[in-house]
Amino acid sequence: MNENLKEHVTHGTTEYPFTVYHMQKFPHTFSVPLHWHNEIEIVYVQKGHLHLSIDQTSYEGRTGDIFFINSQEIHEMSVDDLETIYGTILFPISSLLFLNMDIVNEEFLMPLSEHKMKLNHIIPSQDIYPAVVHCIEHIVKLYYTKGTAFQLGIRMELLHLLYQLYQSNGIIQVTKERTNRNLHREILGYIGEHYTNEITLDELATHFHMSPKYFSRYFHNTFRITLSDYINRLRLDKARELLENTDLSITEIALQSGYCSCSYFNKRFKAAYHKSPSAYRKK
Repeated sequence: MNENLKEHVTHGTTEYPFTVYHMQKFPHTFSVPLHWHNEIEIVYVQKGHLHLSIDQTSYEGRTGDIFFINSQEIHEMSVDDLETIYGTILFPISSLLFLNMDIVNEEFLMPLSEHKMKLNHIIPSQDIYPAVVHCIEHIVKLYYTKGTAFQLGIRMELLHLLYQLYQSNGIIQVTKERTNRNLHREILGYIGEHYTNEITLDELATHFHMSPKYFSRYFHNTFRITLSDYINRLRLDKARELLENTDLSITEIALQSGYCSCSYFNKRFKAAYHKSPSAYRKK
């Protein structure tokens, strides 16, 4: 499996691989490009509107919505409403396993760890919604207050959350192997490795043994975005990172982000962020 698309961010610590992110006060439209990680991710929208794509399925998150992203599922998120507030909880299912191989491990936790079971992306029944919300709110409170034995409390709440999902068919058996997932990761991984260079449709099609026309259509149908728009999104994200964290000139940033023309880079950047790269850096 090509791991270039894998998110290489440490969530939590080695001793405690769990973390919560709180996202708000966006200065401009915001997106997290297609990526995957080994942790399960819970996304909860507190206010506004959040666009999500999980395993090729698109969702529109509104205030109060909750989404579940399984380990190794390719996903992305974006925000157009700058007043949006959302949070995410990330944890590896392995952190919930018990030392002894009892029935809880064998029938409920290991199947999730081995990708034989998976979480539904949305809550299947509103009957358990209050209980799920309570678990999430308690987890977030424990994480930020960090009182005595908060790690134990979080683990208990996560197990209780899984129990609620099992009760309502929110965790289901994987009945068909998604054989295309490896190919999808390889395509995005290859692009992620080469997008700062001059990468062409012909090069990609040849690498993956397809005709250019078929590859272009396959990419769009699979990821719901054109190839050129996806590469441009990666380049702009790279450029924004360089503008925020380096003193490189605008020309050098354009080149390092994969743009051969500085004027074209300025045009695409302004279209995406509604200000020029130099104005963005000053703000």
